[in-house]
Amino acid sequence: MAAALAMAGCQPRHRIELRYRPGTGTVDSFAPRQIAVIPAEDAAANQLLVGTVFDPDSNVERLFIVNPPEIVSRVVAGELDHAGLKATISPAGGEPPDGIDYVVSCSPEELSVVKRVDKEKSPFENSFLMEAKARLKCSLADRSGTVLLSGDFSGTENDPPLGAARGGPLISDPAEALSAAVSGAVDAFVNHPDFRRALPGRRTASFDLPAIASGATSSATPTPEGKLPSAAATPHPAASPAPG
Repeated sequence: MAAALAMAGCQPRHRIELRYRPGTGTVDSFAPRQIAVIPAEDAAANQLLVGTVFDPDSNVERLFIVNPPEIVSRVVAGELDHAGLKATISPAGGEPPDGIDYVVSCSPEELSVVKRVDKEKSPFENSFLMEAKARLKCSLADRSGTVLLSGDFSGTENDPPLGAARGGPLISDPAEALSAAVSGAVDAFVNHPDFRRALPGRRTASFDLPAIASGATSSATPTPEGKLPSAAATPHPAASPAPG
């Protein structure tokens, strides 16, 4: 580990920002209830290495984010607002403000993006390969703290193998690719049947689920016993702290 960090310290580093990228099928699908998003308290370093870019000459650039729980919470709040809810980000470790009906918390378990750039063969061929992955541990609770849904939710974004053609625009920015993966994981959380059963929808006659973002998967435990903590320390097994 020490050797890996020392090697990373000799390579250029670039800070990236993540944002919510809207999926399909969730626009205003919920009644406008108040919901608090509480970032998970995290014992990991404030800076987190999340990605690597390899250029055509095999040079390496490391990508990092600052304050992962806060960044993930902003993506979660964007998804909830997009879905018609009224999201408020509350301080980690604090109590939700008055008037809040529900509380959600998502902690990043895995955030990674790799981009490999090839020497362009022709203007009509793709000259890069992008792979982004995100895995979040998310919980939904009511105002009293009773957990309604808890589980792991994943999203991926893969932009095509070298030379392959695909309809539609490609994502060539690693920050946008990782944003898409995180947004896909959040889509999987919000579109989970137990999430939709817990929160009233605008159309209560049907609970048919819309299509969630491509590459989004979930592994969730419905209605477990116990209370949702205001925040929980969560390790990052798939990423390393960025060197100072």
